[in-house]
Amino acid sequence: MPSPSSLTVLVISDCDQTRVALAWMLNAAFRDPVVIDAAGSATAADSLAAQRIDCVVLDAGSGCAESVLKSIAAQTKQDHIPLLLLASGNDSRQRDLGEAHGVTQWLYRESLAPQLLEQSMRAAIEVASLQLMLDEQGRELERLHKAEQEAAEADFRDAEVVEPVPVEPAVKPVSDVPTISITAQQTSSVSGDAIAAESAPGLLNQQLGQQSAEDQELAGRVQKDLMPPGSPLLEGYEIAGLSISAEATGGDYYDYLPMAEDLLTISIGECSGRGLAPVILMSSLRAYLRVLSRRSQDVSEVLSEANTLITDDIGDEEFLVTLLLVQIDSMTKALRYCSAGLQAHIIDGSGQTTVLPSTGMPLGLRRETVIPPGETQRLRPGDLLLLTTDGAQKVVSPTGEQFGLERLLDIVRQNRDLPARMIVTFLKKACQEFAGDAGPSDDITIVIVKASR
Repeated sequence: MPSPSSLTVLVISDCDQTRVALAWMLNAAFRDPVVIDAAGSATAADSLAAQRIDCVVLDAGSGCAESVLKSIAAQTKQDHIPLLLLASGNDSRQRDLGEAHGVTQWLYRESLAPQLLEQSMRAAIEVASLQLMLDEQGRELERLHKAEQEAAEADFRDAEVVEPVPVEPAVKPVSDVPTISITAQQTSSVSGDAIAAESAPGLLNQQLGQQSAEDQELAGRVQKDLMPPGSPLLEGYEIAGLSISAEATGGDYYDYLPMAEDLLTISIGECSGRGLAPVILMSSLRAYLRVLSRRSQDVSEVLSEANTLITDDIGDEEFLVTLLLVQIDSMTKALRYCSAGLQAHIIDGSGQTTVLPSTGMPLGLRRETVIPPGETQRLRPGDLLLLTTDGAQKVVSPTGEQFGLERLLDIVRQNRDLPARMIVTFLKKACQEFAGDAGPSDDITIVIVKASR
């Protein structure tokens, strides 16, 4: 997102008082924003063409709203400029007008305040930036696949078919069964052609391997950007996490989602598959969760809505996404969670374990699925919360033994008096040593939350 001092906002309304009020709120919410007024569609289009605009706010109750949407909606979408509609909550015609032009982000006149305007605008700009990144990644993926297809077609087109050469027998045998004698020169020629024909698939595989390496490099960069740069600060808790890919890329993900001053939601999940596709899918899911968590503090509502959005993205592809949301309230010490196919564990000060089971099916199967919340828990001083994908449990030793859940829990119990970051480090080291030189066969993602004593 642009820095507050460089924010440029286009405000469109044919009502002078509305433009003045929005300009005042923007100046109260941001430091020295550039606010551009437009009273109609022509002025709005000229402003968009003349300079860089970070966000557009359109008064849906304005008499020019429909003409403005007809003239700029497509451009703002193409240029990834967030468009927010200021509407009256009790006027369904204004919402219908926005939905008819693909508008998904709203401000409501009755509850508008500088702080809410700032939060909505920051969320809209972040979504637009993420969508731009996803579009660029999609174009790069399309380019790589096109190059791969062209290489395969070129190899097929250039391949030579070697026809057998009929050879007269040097000596006719007495037997009625004819034989064929091939000279050394002919043998050499045939062998060379056969070797050339056999080497063509090898060259194609080499080119495909190069394309795959490019895919992996791109996916690795995207996946690195998905992971949080550090641990969040939440009063009364220590939090640490890590994610290790079994290959250059993986489908695991975790994130920290602040919902309010005293609320933090931790997300952890994995997507089936390898390469760039699951990474792009998880980056979309990350963007959805970040926006949805700003709108609602209900983890069930957030996860169910994310399921609807990600199911539309998956379409007919065969991807399976498991995801767990855990919300921690630092004031009440309550722990609320909702899970689509993953379980978590609470280990208390005495070493006893409480399982937080999955509350619903994995994401992406049916868009109408509602994922209910689990039973509310409490993290008491000394309690530990262990969040993990199944990669750690699936680590296999050189002798074929599996690491397993109990081994994982035992390591946490034995080290529960250590800081959260050290417990995560011990788990990582234990998995690596158990796997030996072969390394883990699946991605490993672990998050530890420790309630301070």
